[in-house]
Amino acid sequence: MKDRNFYHKEKTEDNKINYVMELLEYKSVIQHDLEKCTGCGICVMICPKEAIERIDNEEHVHIPKVESCSFCGICDYMCPFNAWTLLIDDEHTIPLKENPGNLPDLLGEELVCPKTQKPVVKYLEGQITIDPKKCPTDCKECIDACMMNVIEFTSLDDKRQVKLNKNNCIFCTACTFACPEPEALMVDRFDIKFDKTQIKSSSVFNEIIRKLISQEVLAKIIKEKAQEIAREATTKLFNIKV
Repeated sequence: MKDRNFYHKEKTEDNKINYVMELLEYKSVIQHDLEKCTGCGICVMICPKEAIERIDNEEHVHIPKVESCSFCGICDYMCPFNAWTLLIDDEHTIPLKENPGNLPDLLGEELVCPKTQKPVVKYLEGQITIDPKKCPTDCKECIDACMMNVIEFTSLDDKRQVKLNKNNCIFCTACTFACPEPEALMVDRFDIKFDKTQIKSSSVFNEIIRKLISQEVLAKIIKEKAQEIAREATTKLFNIKV
């Protein structure tokens, strides 16, 4: 059973929030950089313990109960804005990533966030759909929430037209979370770019994929990997030269 005395939260002078687990053997810190975080919500989606929640203040997201965090570093690994950092005894490390076959390198395109001028990695592919007929009058919550300047409206009345800068979209959850009308805006993710040579079968990464993209896409990825393994086995068995 976790002793709550070992867990605490602290804010640093350089505008970071430290979530600390301090044990006799080692000290783990999940550090949340408020200067980099935009509230995209990817960490909320992929946290295996569902320990991260949204909050309506400068932090955007937080860990309300530090003892609920497993300090696995998946938020660090997946954050497109590099706003989370796992420190073990003051050294940046992600044990799951260091163990071969668990977490492959993400092959993302590096962009610049228009509102923060800080780097952001786009490793997800998908589509964003807005039905202007279902948008509430005078509403532009999605525009205000999007840090990548993806969405534009010609007006805010019932005759509005939508312009999307899809090249800038990282397919997060900021706009959908902000939208007051669930049927007006949809974000669908259908691919995650990663180095497929670094992984054969990983329950950790499969769970990340399951949370981010559809079950149909997950089945396709698993099928393609199984076919690749079968080809390699056949080539080795019959000594086939490619």
